[in-house]
Amino acid sequence: MNAARPAQRGFILVATLWTLAGLTLLAGYINELVASDRERAELTRQTMQDDLNAHGTTATVMYLLATSRMNHLGLILEREQRLVGLEEGAPWPSGEGVLEVTGRAYMGVGRVQFSIQDETAFASVNKPDPMLVAAFKHVGLADRDIDRLMPRIVDYIDPDQEMMLDGAELYDYQRRDLAPPANWFMTSPLQLKKVLGVDDLLTPQQWRALRRVVSARLTHNYNVNTMSPAALAVLLGGDESAVRRVLATRAERPVTNVRAVVAKTGRDVPLPEDTLMLPSRIYRLALWRPGDGARSLVGITLTPSSTFGPWRKEYSYSEPIDDDAAPAIRAATPLFQST
Repeated sequence: MNAARPAQRGFILVATLWTLAGLTLLAGYINELVASDRERAELTRQTMQDDLNAHGTTATVMYLLATSRMNHLGLILEREQRLVGLEEGAPWPSGEGVLEVTGRAYMGVGRVQFSIQDETAFASVNKPDPMLVAAFKHVGLADRDIDRLMPRIVDYIDPDQEMMLDGAELYDYQRRDLAPPANWFMTSPLQLKKVLGVDDLLTPQQWRALRRVVSARLTHNYNVNTMSPAALAVLLGGDESAVRRVLATRAERPVTNVRAVVAKTGRDVPLPEDTLMLPSRIYRLALWRPGDGARSLVGITLTPSSTFGPWRKEYSYSEPIDDDAAPAIRAATPLFQST
């Protein structure tokens, strides 16, 4: 009877140890589960906050576009927004800085970053002209491939079924089991990939470079003052020193005509003689967050004389963020509160 007690005590000790080990494992599991739930909750909270900040950034940009004075580079920022005119003869204040509409990256609300691009700075996929040819050459397409592609673009957007020489109409798309041509203007640059043969001619790297320098907007002229560095590279045949000279020139004064570009760079450019000097009414707003692999783009048209609102959204889509994108800078306005 007494000899059994040590064995009984040993059994109780082992059982206690096993129970403690089990409780330790259970506590660790619960702790890990709680930590995981907290992490998911924090991620959800951050995502919701980022979405709110993106809406806040968009609203602020739209407010500035609709109310700000402009110079040749963009919006003149003033800490005290002026919504009424000054007295007759009074000079306009110069403001605290410029929010460029050249695709420059800025810090928005919270972690959100953004850029604004005047779309008269880009070649249009709906306007097969020398600038669009230059864009294709810039990304590395051979002349013979461009010659094949241009009539197909025309056939894709024109409203008839008459095929141009080397073009493609409904029958050609049906033979390849592809969606028929729109026979209307493309709504975004992404639609260019639906033109017969584009996927065969453009590599992913070429497409990535092309989408940075084209638009679907139809314009009557181009604006050298609001061209991004990538768009200027298209205009100037990839001459980086010429791009830097134009950037330095327009930082001091507006570029008023093509002759000034030729004189400054010594290069012929695929533009008509007259160019736009001030930003237009059509813009591309891009929004993204650090660490995201993609950014969202929204096409905006300012409509100050409309009875429905001061602006209109034309399109929206997402695209990958460029690996060589420049870092965002702070805008000279307290309206964007970065944290």
